[in-house]
Amino acid sequence: MALEITEGALAFIREIRATREPASEEAFRLVECRGGFGVGFDVPNQEDKVFLSGGLRVLCVSPDVARLAFDTTIDVEDTPAGRHLTFSGH
Repeated sequence: MALEITEGALAFIREIRATREPASEEAFRLVECRGGFGVGFDVPNQEDKVFLSGGLRVLCVSPDVARLAFDTTIDVEDTPAGRHLTFSGH
């Protein structure tokens, strides 16, 4: 199974993306960090796999990170500290 993003995670990313400049070409970038994954805003490049939602680029993943994230699901979790993305393997 390939990298999967739940509808809840896409909606959460869209909410955060809406706080950025409307004309911005940026999307969340999935990155490897300390044996896991993280995200930050970046401009997608030609080699990236780009996930769209509602016509917006919401997530970009480089080919190297896509291989590492194979079989990973990105979801959103509500906690007392707030909402955040989660990354889980199958």
